[in-house]
Amino acid sequence: MILTRLKHIESDLSPSERKIAEYILGNTKDAVRQNIQETASAAGGSPAAVTRLCKRIGVKGFSELRLLLAEELSANIEASEPFYVPDFSTANDENSIISSLLKSVGMNLEMIPALLSADDLRSSAIRILQSSHLLLLGIGASHIVAEDFLHKCLRVGILATCPAEEDLILLASAALDEKDTAVIVSYSGETPIIKKAAKAVKEKGAAIIAITRYGSSSLSGIADYVLNVPAVESTFRQGATISRISQLIVVDALYSSMLIKLNNSKELITASFDIVRDEHNGKNNF
Repeated sequence: MILTRLKHIESDLSPSERKIAEYILGNTKDAVRQNIQETASAAGGSPAAVTRLCKRIGVKGFSELRLLLAEELSANIEASEPFYVPDFSTANDENSIISSLLKSVGMNLEMIPALLSADDLRSSAIRILQSSHLLLLGIGASHIVAEDFLHKCLRVGILATCPAEEDLILLASAALDEKDTAVIVSYSGETPIIKKAAKAVKEKGAAIIAITRYGSSSLSGIADYVLNVPAVESTFRQGATISRISQLIVVDALYSSMLIKLNNSKELITASFDIVRDEHNGKNNF
């Protein structure tokens, strides 16, 4: 683990490197959200010292260091003082609940840039735009996220399906071919029906874009592209609130990446808006 590595070499570091290491060890949560200049300034050092420290511990640069720190923090969600999960056990009124929830959501959203690969985001958007058919899959709270992406795709003329019933999920997965793409949303990456569907998609030669928690899982292992969200909630969580919001942010990022690659995205969105508005205004009644 990267924090253990830092502790072990701390005594062998130069004074300027040790200053950076001590700051990161004592302020890991802050370092994950900072850029190299901010970390250097907060530690009372220089960006050059941060870069040297990265080399000393065997990482390519500060971006990789942030990623490893985020992974280690996410792996500690079962600790006695969970950083990312709101604790309502001590809340004595609704204001405390709101404050705790918003603090946790904010911290988790700040982690996304360190976990979400820009290359995978770009490649996923291109793959979707080049696909013959798009299948969107999710169970429970993840299905809400998949349906949100369905609405976005339809607004720019991308036909997609988003089945909810398990039998239809499996049938749709088995109907794909190598020209198609499945976007599979699953926080754990271990939901049985999702694992079965992903296997069927893979056997048909279609591409898989996974929106799932950071770390190893059955889904991330089989996917062609992985769009990570922070691993912040245990398997038995009270409402998937934080993970759902993180997944929705990733979906918005993916959709935005698609929009900048479409020459006529503005016209498509305007046309879809107009037809829905006209329907609500009663103009399309026969």
